[in-house]
Formats: sequence, C-alpha cells, structure tokens
Amino acid sequence: MIGIIMQFQIGTKILGKALVLLIILIVSQPVSAIEAQKPVINLAERIQLENKNKREQFYGDVRLLHSPNLMDAQFSEDGSVLFSQAETIRLWRSDNGEYIGSIAGPVRFSKFAQLNHSRWIVTLDETEMAWDIYGKIQDSPQVIPHLRIWDTITGECLGDRRLSIPVNASRIWIRALETAEQYQTTFVIIDYDTNEAGRDGIQDYQRILLVGYHGQKLEPTSQFELRKNSSYNSMTWDSHTRQLYLSEDYGITCYDPESNKIVWKSSRQSYIPLRIMIDRLVVLDRQPFIDENGSDNHQQDSSILVIYRPEYKGKVLARWDLIDSHSGNLIKSGVVNREFAPTGKIPDKNRDLIYWFRDIADYSINAIDIQTNKLLLRIPREKNGFRRSILNQKWYLERLDYRNDAFKVFWNPVCNRVCAIFGYSSELEVFDLKTGNPVADFSGTVNSLSKISADKITASLDGNEISVYEFKPGEGLLRTFNKKVLNNSCVALSADATILLEGKSSGKVDLWNLSSQKQTATLTGGKDKLICLAADTSRNKIVACDNTGTFWWWKYPIQYIAQSDEIQRLKAERKVEPTLPDYQKAKYPCRITRSQCDISPDTSCSMFFKPIETMSLLYSPEEDPDVEEYPYPGRSLAAKLEENFLGGGAYSLERKIGIVIVSEDDQKSKRMTPSASSRALLIQVKISMDGCFALFVFEHGQIIIVNLQTGMLESSIHTRNREIVDVNYHHVCKTLLVASFRGTVTAWDSETSLKTGMLSLYDARLRSMSSRPVKDRFDIVLGSQDTGLILKTGVFKKSDLKSEKPSSLPYLEKE
Repeated sequence: MIGIIMQFQIGTKILGKALVLLIILIVSQPVSAIEAQKPVINLAERIQLENKNKREQFYGDVRLLHSPNLMDAQFSEDGSVLFSQAETIRLWRSDNGEYIGSIAGPVRFSKFAQLNHSRWIVTLDETEMAWDIYGKIQDSPQVIPHLRIWDTITGECLGDRRLSIPVNASRIWIRALETAEQYQTTFVIIDYDTNEAGRDGIQDYQRILLVGYHGQKLEPTSQFELRKNSSYNSMTWDSHTRQLYLSEDYGITCYDPESNKIVWKSSRQSYIPLRIMIDRLVVLDRQPFIDENGSDNHQQDSSILVIYRPEYKGKVLARWDLIDSHSGNLIKSGVVNREFAPTGKIPDKNRDLIYWFRDIADYSINAIDIQTNKLLLRIPREKNGFRRSILNQKWYLERLDYRNDAFKVFWNPVCNRVCAIFGYSSELEVFDLKTGNPVADFSGTVNSLSKISADKITASLDGNEISVYEFKPGEGLLRTFNKKVLNNSCVALSADATILLEGKSSGKVDLWNLSSQKQTATLTGGKDKLICLAADTSRNKIVACDNTGTFWWWKYPIQYIAQSDEIQRLKAERKVEPTLPDYQKAKYPCRITRSQCDISPDTSCSMFFKPIETMSLLYSPEEDPDVEEYPYPGRSLAAKLEENFLGGGAYSLERKIGIVIVSEDDQKSKRMTPSASSRALLIQVKISMDGCFALFVFEHGQIIIVNLQTGMLESSIHTRNREIVDVNYHHVCKTLLVASFRGTVTAWDSETSLKTGMLSLYDARLRSMSSRPVKDRFDIVLGSQDTGLILKTGVFKKSDLKSEKPSSLPYLEKE
C-alpha cells in the first residue's frame, strides 16, 4: 500500500512538472516566433546604423577607390563588407561599393587580418627602412612595428602591442600575419638579422620566429623558432584541424599551436619534379575525391588546395595540388589549359571546389572547377586609360616605394561576389556573379578644382562630371550645377561666378551660363590639351594655357542672348608663346603639367615653367667642360615634369632645365626665376588670389614667395615637406597654406617663416586646394584623389595661430 501511495505521489509530481513546462512552452512560443521574425542585420548595415566609424565629410560619390596603392582586400565573414588596405583600412558595402568608414593608425599599415567574426581587424605597422643619398639601405629600422586591434563598427583601437625586437637587430621583416578564430589568437612571423659575436668576429645571424598573441590585449602566448634561411611568405589557418600552414616558395610546413611543434613538412618536389613557386593555399572544408577503395569519403574533414603561380606564356593556365591536411600527402593534381573554353556557369553545388585567380598574360579573372579541371568563367579586365594616368602621381619622393606588386583575386560564397586588385592600381573591381556585372563604378577623384569666386567653386569629378557648389552659411556646400562631360582637362569660374569654363584635351573651351544652366559658346583655336583657365567678364577676356606652354586669348561674347539656344563658336584672337632669353634658344618638346602654370583670377597675369633642355645635374662644369650653360641659382631651375601620358608620350622622371616666365596682360614676357639650389626640383608655380604674388614650390619642401609688382623676395619658407601638392597665400593675413598628399594642411607665417597651425584630415589623399579668408580665419576646399571634395570652414583663426619652434634651430623664449 505504501509503495502504491509513493508511486502515485511521484507520478503526480512528474505530471505537475510536465504541465508547468508545457505552460511555459506555450507562453514563450509567440515570443520566440517574434524574435525569429526579426530581420538579421549584417555587418555593413550595423556599421551604417551606428554611424560611429570615422571618415571625412565629403561632397560627391565615393565608391571602390583606395589610393595610393592597394596591398590587400578581404570580404567579411558574412560577405556584406569589403575591407581594402593601402596605407589605411577602408570599409565598403560589397553590394553597391558604398564607402562606409576607415581605420587609420599613426603609421601606415603593411598587413591586416580579421578576428572575432569580422568584428575586429588586426593590423600590422609597416617597417620602413631608411635610405641614404646613395641609395644604400641603413642597418637600423625607422619604425618598430605594432600590432593593433580595431573595432570595425566604431573604428576605435581596442588593443596595442609593440613587437619585441632585440637591441642588436640590424634588419627586420614581418613575413606574414594570420588569425585563429577558435583560439582568438594572432600569429606573426618575424624575421630579423642580429649582429652577434662569433669565432670570426661580429657576424650577422638570421632568426625567424613564429609568435602568437592572444585576445584583445594581444598577450604573448607562444613562440616557436623556425629554421633559418627560409622564406615563409604566408600563413593559412585551418579551423577543422586547428593547425597553421606556413607556405614557402616551394614547400609547406604544418604547425600545431597546442603542442608548439611542427607536425609535418611537404614540398612540391615530392609530387612532381618541377620548380614552380607556390602562389596560394586554400583550405577546403572536405576531401572531395573518391578514396582508393572506390567509396565516397563522407568524413567531415579538410584538405589543402595548393595553387601554383600562373605562367605568362604557354598552354598551362593553372597547376594545382590537393594534399591531406593531417599528413601532407598528395591526394590529386590537376592542370587547366588556356585553350579550354569557359562553360559560362558557376554550379550551385561544390562551390568550395571553385578557385578564382588571374591570368598573368591578360590580367583576366578566371574561375576553375578543380574536380573537372574545367574553366568555368573568364571576366576580361577592361583597360581604363584615365585611371592609369593616376599612376603618374609622384608623391613617394622621400623613400623607395615597393607597394606595387599585390595581385589578388578572391571570392566569397556567402554573397557570391568576386573581388580583384591589381598591383599599383587604386581601384577595387567587384563583380556580382548573379548578374556577371560590376557592383559599381569606382569614383571619388577630384581631377580639377577652380579658385573660389563670388562664394562659388567648381570641380571636375572622376573625369566625366562637372559640378558647381555654392557656400551656404551653416549648410556647407550646396550643389547648384551638374553636368556629365567627358574628356574635360580643367575647369574654372569667371571672376563674378556667372560663367563656367570647361577646358578639353582637344584645346577647345565650352562656356556655360550658370543662371540659365545652358551652354552658350565654344572657344576654338587651341590644338593641344588645356591645363589652365581664367576669365574676367569685366575685362571681356578669357585666357587659357595648354600643355606646350602656349597662351590663348579670347574676347568674352557680350552679345549673348539668353533666350537663344544657339551655341556661338568663337576663335582665339591671339596665340602667344612666350619667347626664351637670347642666351638659350633650344626648345624641349615637353608637356607641362597643371602644377607648372597658373593664371590670376582677373586674367592680368600668367606664369608657367618653360623647359629648354635636358641636362644631368650630377656633374659639375669642371667634370663636364662641354656644358656651356650650366644652371645656377637665379638663372635656371630643374623641374620634375610629367609627359603627356594620355597622348602617348613616355612617362619620365628626368630632370628638365628651364626658366619661369611671367606675362602681365599683353606685355612682353619676362623671366622670373627665383634664387634656388642648382639641384632643386621645381614642382609647382602659382599666383596668389589677388594676383600680386608668385609662389614657387620645390621638391625638398622649400617655398619661395615673390612680389610680382616689385620683383622683390617676400618670403622663403622651408617646410621640410616632400609631398606638397598645393599651396595658397593670403597677403592680408601673412599666411601661407600648404596641403600635403597624405592629408594635412599647415599654416605658415610669411614674416617669421615658422609654422603656426596644422589641420589633420582622416584618411584623405589630396590633389588640390582652394581657400579664402573670412574675417580672421579661412574656408578651405580640398580636392582629394579618392574621397571627393572636403570642406573645412572657419579654420586657422588668426588669434589661435601660434608659431612653433623649429626642431633643428635654437629658439630663445621672449622674456
């Protein structure tokens, strides 16, 4: 009886608990259903939703363009964000190419990897070597590299770890960077030479270390010394075996982080006796081929796809090996020939067996199926002559830049998009494989920027669009005019901002009436590319300069009838090519650049650099007695000029010898060559906004200001900046503004020649600058290479400007 009662009580308790669980399940079910119906926000949407990631406020469209030179790019884990790395990390939407943020450190990055499911970015600083004047590398590194962890949503630096480098290290290389998601660990291969005492005295010894850093704080957790005289180029993490594969030119090494040991080594020669270098390792989520017994291998295991470097010529397009991840033994090899016609379709199944790469012969993007050795897709790479001309920018003046050898094609199966970067090109190419089309046209370059006239400014954007913006108090810039115009070479506004001038590569000029927004006239007569324009309706005068140094004059058409749709065609009234001094009649057929000429806003003064001959500056007159007219300060200048790249001319960095010629109104031209070193390279000439001062910018950072009316030296300022792209001078404020390529604008006092202020931009690469004084401060419009127009209002207030001590000169404090 007692047993029956106990069984009844136990059964009642179990039944009661079951009823309670059932009620809880019924009540919670709608909540779970509601939560399940919530849309999943991807990483790109979350970044834009929180709107905390840093970037400059710009005007214009910016998509898939990252200068100066792309080194790497990666898709996020969910495929919604595309990360690109040049000197900084930029974030783009992978579906439409929209620019959504940047990550910039105190020095430029050399490598990066993702961690914490793409929520974090791990970056590695670049190790820059110092070069002396003879081109010989010095033994001491300039920068001790840091590892840094960044939040991709906010752009904040979460962790910072300086790498440990021995004091006797003479040279440092950071070979590879990789992250292990399961261990939350970052691995770095550090290669350095040390000067150590040996039997024969002080000798160089090489050490190669594989170091692991854990978590957000990057705590050192492991260290393993690799064999010497090896070149480990990359690392690949396998989430299945939880092992790290280190790739050399001709071999692979498998490292186990838990045991801190090498598991196995493998080389290409063990498979096929060919000396073909490894290009890339790809971890596949399974072993796709049938085993020796003939049965399907359904084991959920990984294998390693080894891709070898493509060849320039011949039938072979790609060679590959599939090796076992546990032993390193060969499973299967394959060869894809160029003669194979693409099937034109990507299969829905076995997507992990598709490999994307580039063909070195024609730079096309290709996809192959490693199971069938078939060529699936071939995407030809279009050649864009305008974009290639951007490569001629000469901003790496202080060091030898190697950032031009990155070629990468990669595919994300989640978003089904493929991205390609090609060497020193600035743009990312992203294709949506559902449509086969690019997701967006890259944009963000300001090709030409006019001076500010009557509260308006005009800019040529991306080589095919012209816009006019008006300053609005409290609102920034308001676009009032926009027109799609191809092949424009320069733009300008008239002094009263009533007409827009658009110069062309053909030598013609189109005039647009901004009030009616209609084209009113076409100015003809010029034969070469126009690079500088100015107009003054009060003087009924239009002036242009082409890339041969020839000036053209037109009379402004005052008889224009606003109601008429007819476009007037006006021919140049005068063509004037300033004559050279009698002592030197030789002419050099060199095309000058936009930075080598300028015209005052009222068209009364024109100035440009006239090349006359090529001469080596490495020899003195005593060493080369045949040189009769050797350049010396105050007579001739050397100039770094850019050839007519689009017109088929060769790109050259030769030193050109020439003189600066100034023409005031219709008077005879005169020489105004400032006193400078015979080895100084002139990179820019400019006339101030009031037309009274000439500015001469030299490669080593010196800027000379000359009064055009008196011919007297106003100021000589040494900025020590070797990347100056544009300058402006305001005589009233006695302030010189200097824009640097890597995103800084500095103010200098022309009376003391000291720096008085600096404006730092966030991840912008500058090409041009226009400014105006507003009361006791400045409004500045900056034209960038890859982030559109940037406006900074109310900067460099006169009361806030303070002279800074020069670092290399003594300075006495005032009592």
